[in-house]
Amino acid sequence: MKKWFVISLIFNLLIIISITYIALSWRGYISSFVNDFNKVLYEQRNTMFEAMPVHDSSIVFLGNSITQGANWAELFDNPRIINRGISGDVTEGILGRINEIVRHRPSKLFISIGTNDIGMEIPNKVIIENYQEIIKKVRSASPNTEIYVQSILPVAIPPGSLFLHNNKDIIEVNKELKEMCKNMGITYLDLHPHFTDETGKLKAELTNDDLHLLGKGYLLWKDLIQDYLSQ
Repeated sequence: MKKWFVISLIFNLLIIISITYIALSWRGYISSFVNDFNKVLYEQRNTMFEAMPVHDSSIVFLGNSITQGANWAELFDNPRIINRGISGDVTEGILGRINEIVRHRPSKLFISIGTNDIGMEIPNKVIIENYQEIIKKVRSASPNTEIYVQSILPVAIPPGSLFLHNNKDIIEVNKELKEMCKNMGITYLDLHPHFTDETGKLKAELTNDDLHLLGKGYLLWKDLIQDYLSQ
Protein backbone atom coordinates (compact mmCIF):
# COMPACT_ATOMS: atom_id res chain seq x y z
CA MET A 1 0.00 0.00 0.00
CA LYS A 2 2.82 2.35 0.91
CA LYS A 3 4.54 1.52 -2.37
CA TRP A 4 1.49 2.53 -4.42
CA PHE A 5 1.11 5.72 -2.40
CA VAL A 6 4.69 6.71 -3.22
CA ILE A 7 4.19 5.87 -6.91
CA SER A 8 0.97 7.92 -6.98
CA LEU A 9 2.69 10.84 -5.26
CA ILE A 10 5.56 10.78 -7.73
CA PHE A 11 3.13 10.56 -10.65
CA ASN A 12 1.14 13.56 -9.39
CA LEU A 13 4.32 15.56 -8.87
CA LEU A 14 5.41 14.82 -12.44
CA ILE A 15 2.04 16.02 -13.72
CA ILE A 16 2.30 19.26 -11.70
CA ILE A 17 5.85 19.86 -12.91
CA SER A 18 4.81 19.23 -16.52
CA ILE A 19 1.84 21.59 -16.30
CA THR A 20 4.00 24.28 -14.66
CA TYR A 21 6.65 23.91 -17.37
CA ILE A 22 4.07 24.20 -20.14
CA ALA A 23 2.47 27.25 -18.50
CA LEU A 24 5.81 29.00 -18.10
CA SER A 25 6.78 28.13 -21.66
CA TRP A 26 3.55 29.60 -22.98
CA ARG A 27 4.00 32.69 -20.85
CA GLY A 28 7.49 33.10 -22.29
CA TYR A 29 6.22 32.58 -25.84
CA ILE A 30 3.40 35.08 -25.42
CA SER A 31 5.74 37.59 -23.79
CA SER A 32 8.18 37.23 -26.69
CA PHE A 33 5.38 37.66 -29.23
CA VAL A 34 4.07 40.78 -27.48
CA ASN A 35 7.57 42.28 -27.29
CA ASP A 36 8.17 41.68 -31.01
CA PHE A 37 4.79 43.19 -31.85
CA ASN A 38 5.51 46.23 -29.69
CA LYS A 39 8.86 46.77 -31.43
CA VAL A 40 7.09 46.87 -34.79
CA LEU A 41 4.45 49.28 -33.50
CA TYR A 42 7.12 51.41 -31.82
CA GLU A 43 9.00 51.84 -35.10
CA GLN A 44 5.82 52.59 -37.04
CA ARG A 45 4.69 55.35 -34.73
CA ASN A 46 8.10 56.80 -33.95
CA THR A 47 9.05 57.13 -37.62
CA MET A 48 5.69 58.81 -38.21
CA PHE A 49 6.39 61.25 -35.37
CA GLU A 50 9.82 62.01 -36.84
CA ALA A 51 8.22 62.79 -40.20
CA MET A 52 5.91 65.39 -38.66
CA PRO A 53 6.81 69.11 -38.77
CA VAL A 54 8.17 70.85 -35.68
CA HIS A 55 5.48 72.25 -33.39
CA ASP A 56 7.23 74.97 -31.41
CA SER A 57 5.94 75.63 -27.88
CA SER A 58 3.55 72.72 -28.09
CA ILE A 59 2.16 70.81 -25.12
CA VAL A 60 3.32 67.19 -25.33
CA PHE A 61 1.73 64.15 -23.74
CA LEU A 62 4.40 61.44 -23.68
CA GLY A 63 3.84 57.83 -22.71
CA ASN A 64 2.53 54.40 -23.63
CA SER A 65 -0.84 53.02 -24.81
CA ILE A 66 -2.70 54.75 -21.96
CA THR A 67 -1.44 58.08 -23.28
CA GLN A 68 -1.93 57.04 -26.89
CA GLY A 69 -5.58 56.19 -26.17
CA ALA A 70 -6.71 59.79 -25.61
CA ASN A 71 -7.40 62.54 -28.11
CA TRP A 72 -5.78 65.09 -25.82
CA ALA A 73 -6.12 68.06 -28.18
CA GLU A 74 -9.87 67.48 -28.44
CA LEU A 75 -10.20 66.62 -24.77
CA PHE A 76 -8.77 69.99 -23.75
CA ASP A 77 -9.96 71.83 -26.86
CA ASN A 78 -6.38 72.92 -27.43
CA PRO A 79 -4.73 72.47 -30.87
CA ARG A 80 -1.27 73.05 -29.37
CA ILE A 81 -1.38 69.63 -27.72
CA ILE A 82 0.35 66.76 -29.49
CA ASN A 83 0.09 63.11 -28.49
CA ARG A 84 3.32 61.14 -28.31
CA GLY A 85 2.03 57.91 -26.82
CA ILE A 86 3.14 54.55 -28.17
CA SER A 87 1.44 51.33 -27.13
CA GLY A 88 3.75 49.02 -25.21
CA ASP A 89 6.40 51.68 -24.64
CA VAL A 90 8.74 51.63 -21.65
CA THR A 91 11.12 54.13 -20.07
CA GLU A 92 13.98 52.90 -22.25
CA GLY A 93 11.80 53.44 -25.33
CA ILE A 94 11.13 57.02 -24.25
CA LEU A 95 14.86 57.58 -23.90
CA GLY A 96 15.35 56.24 -27.40
CA ARG A 97 12.96 58.78 -28.91
CA ILE A 98 13.43 61.77 -26.64
CA ASN A 99 15.19 63.75 -29.42
CA GLU A 100 11.94 63.79 -31.37
CA ILE A 101 10.23 65.29 -28.34
CA VAL A 102 12.72 68.03 -27.51
CA ARG A 103 12.99 69.24 -31.12
CA HIS A 104 9.57 70.85 -30.58
CA ARG A 105 10.87 72.83 -27.59
CA PRO A 106 7.55 72.11 -25.84
CA SER A 107 6.23 74.63 -23.37
CA LYS A 108 4.93 71.76 -21.23
CA LEU A 109 5.68 68.05 -21.15
CA PHE A 110 3.40 65.57 -19.38
CA ILE A 111 5.11 62.21 -18.88
CA SER A 112 3.27 58.99 -18.01
CA ILE A 113 5.43 55.87 -18.35
CA GLY A 114 6.40 52.85 -16.30
CA THR A 115 3.51 50.39 -16.15
CA ASN A 116 4.94 48.28 -18.99
CA ASP A 117 8.36 48.32 -17.33
CA ILE A 118 6.70 46.75 -14.31
CA GLY A 119 4.87 44.28 -16.55
CA MET A 120 8.23 43.24 -18.00
CA GLU A 121 9.74 42.95 -14.51
CA ILE A 122 12.28 45.70 -15.16
CA PRO A 123 13.86 46.60 -11.79
CA ASN A 124 12.59 49.74 -10.05
CA LYS A 125 16.13 51.09 -9.95
CA VAL A 126 16.37 50.93 -13.74
CA ILE A 127 12.97 52.64 -14.15
CA ILE A 128 14.02 55.55 -11.94
CA GLU A 129 17.42 55.83 -13.60
CA ASN A 130 15.75 55.99 -17.02
CA TYR A 131 13.37 58.68 -15.73
CA GLN A 132 16.32 60.70 -14.49
CA GLU A 133 18.02 60.46 -17.88
CA ILE A 134 14.81 61.49 -19.65
CA ILE A 135 14.51 64.59 -17.47
CA LYS A 136 18.20 65.48 -17.87
CA LYS A 137 17.96 65.24 -21.66
CA VAL A 138 14.84 67.42 -21.75
CA ARG A 139 16.40 70.02 -19.49
CA SER A 140 19.57 70.08 -21.57
CA ALA A 141 17.92 70.36 -25.00
CA SER A 142 14.82 72.34 -24.03
CA PRO A 143 15.53 74.18 -20.75
CA ASN A 144 12.32 76.24 -20.82
CA THR A 145 10.06 73.18 -20.91
CA GLU A 146 7.93 72.68 -17.81
CA ILE A 147 8.07 68.97 -16.96
CA TYR A 148 5.26 67.14 -15.20
CA VAL A 149 5.74 63.54 -14.07
CA GLN A 150 2.43 61.79 -13.62
CA SER A 151 2.09 58.85 -11.27
CA ILE A 152 1.59 55.39 -12.75
CA LEU A 153 -2.10 54.48 -12.69
CA PRO A 154 -3.40 51.40 -10.86
CA VAL A 155 -4.44 48.21 -12.63
CA ALA A 156 -7.08 45.59 -11.93
CA ILE A 157 -5.22 42.64 -13.46
CA PRO A 158 -5.85 39.52 -11.33
CA PRO A 159 -3.00 37.49 -9.80
CA GLY A 160 -1.84 34.63 -12.01
CA SER A 161 -2.55 36.53 -15.20
CA LEU A 162 -0.18 36.31 -18.17
CA PHE A 163 0.30 40.05 -17.66
CA LEU A 164 2.63 40.87 -14.78
CA HIS A 165 1.53 44.46 -14.14
CA ASN A 166 0.74 44.70 -10.43
CA ASN A 167 -0.29 47.36 -7.95
CA LYS A 168 2.34 46.50 -5.34
CA ASP A 169 5.18 47.48 -7.67
CA ILE A 170 3.22 50.41 -9.08
CA ILE A 171 2.83 51.89 -5.59
CA GLU A 172 6.53 51.38 -4.86
CA VAL A 173 7.66 52.99 -8.13
CA ASN A 174 5.29 55.90 -7.56
CA LYS A 175 6.88 56.51 -4.15
CA GLU A 176 10.31 56.57 -5.76
CA LEU A 177 9.09 58.85 -8.56
CA LYS A 178 7.68 61.29 -6.03
CA GLU A 179 11.00 61.38 -4.18
CA MET A 180 12.92 61.76 -7.45
CA CYS A 181 10.75 64.70 -8.50
CA LYS A 182 11.32 66.36 -5.13
CA ASN A 183 15.07 66.00 -5.49
CA MET A 184 15.12 67.19 -9.10
CA GLY A 185 12.66 70.07 -8.68
CA ILE A 186 10.03 68.50 -10.95
CA THR A 187 6.26 68.75 -10.49
CA TYR A 188 4.84 65.36 -9.53
CA LEU A 189 1.14 64.81 -10.29
CA ASP A 190 -0.28 62.12 -8.01
CA LEU A 191 -3.17 60.78 -10.10
CA HIS A 192 -3.07 57.27 -8.65
CA PRO A 193 -5.40 57.70 -5.63
CA HIS A 194 -8.17 59.16 -7.78
CA PHE A 195 -8.29 56.06 -9.99
CA THR A 196 -8.15 53.52 -7.17
CA ASP A 197 -11.09 51.67 -5.60
CA GLU A 198 -11.34 50.58 -1.95
CA THR A 199 -9.26 47.45 -2.66
CA GLY A 200 -6.43 49.35 -4.32
CA LYS A 201 -7.34 48.35 -7.87
CA LEU A 202 -8.24 50.45 -10.90
CA LYS A 203 -11.91 51.38 -10.55
CA ALA A 204 -14.10 49.01 -12.56
CA GLU A 205 -16.13 51.82 -14.11
CA LEU A 206 -12.98 53.35 -15.62
CA THR A 207 -11.79 50.31 -17.59
CA ASN A 208 -13.01 47.37 -19.65
CA ASP A 209 -9.76 45.38 -19.74
CA ASP A 210 -8.31 45.97 -16.24
CA LEU A 211 -5.50 48.15 -17.62
CA HIS A 212 -6.57 50.78 -20.16
CA LEU A 213 -9.05 53.59 -19.65
CA LEU A 214 -12.55 54.20 -20.87
CA GLY A 215 -13.72 57.70 -21.75
CA LYS A 216 -14.81 58.32 -18.17
CA GLY A 217 -11.25 57.69 -17.02
CA TYR A 218 -9.83 60.26 -19.42
CA LEU A 219 -12.41 62.82 -18.33
CA LEU A 220 -11.27 62.28 -14.74
CA TRP A 221 -7.64 62.66 -15.84
CA LYS A 222 -8.53 65.90 -17.60
CA ASP A 223 -10.14 67.33 -14.48
CA LEU A 224 -7.10 66.45 -12.37
CA ILE A 225 -4.52 68.20 -14.56
CA GLN A 226 -6.62 70.98 -16.12
CA ASP A 227 -5.08 73.69 -13.97
CA TYR A 228 -1.52 72.70 -14.93
CA LEU A 229 -2.26 73.23 -18.61
CA SER A 230 -3.54 76.76 -18.05
CA GLN A 231 -0.69 77.91 -15.78
